[in-house]
Amino acid sequence: METNDLVIETLNRWGLGIVAIGNAFLRSSDYELEARNFVDDLYNFESGPVLFKPTAAKEQPFRLDREAALSYFIGGNSQYSEDHGFALRPWNEIQFEHKQTVQFDDMILAMGRYNFIDTEKKVVRADYSFGFQKRNQKLKIVLHHSSFAN
Repeated sequence: METNDLVIETLNRWGLGIVAIGNAFLRSSDYELEARNFVDDLYNFESGPVLFKPTAAKEQPFRLDREAALSYFIGGNSQYSEDHGFALRPWNEIQFEHKQTVQFDDMILAMGRYNFIDTEKKVVRADYSFGFQKRNQKLKIVLHHSSFAN
């Protein structure tokens, strides 16, 4: 698979994963397990820190370990009192406007905009930069920076 196609496929998996967490929450099923699987599948915390600066985190904007990332997505961690669970909103769809991909050996950088569409059709726009490490034709996130778009 071409590098750009692999990035697009990974971004789409990321978006579907965020939607799946919110859907599990709405159905009162195990959204925490859904979130753990999402983070473990897409982020490279098993190899060390991931540079994660999520969109809505203000008091503690930098999340460098798995538990901090999970808190952002689903809340419930007393160390991150500002977190209410970004993925629990819930979102109906996440649309990507991917702009560019560059590759350096096994490191791939990507940037663009994503549009989060909630159940009331409200759109929240954010810009993203992702850094991926490529392993066996699969990408794992090692850098995730996101900010609200103007």
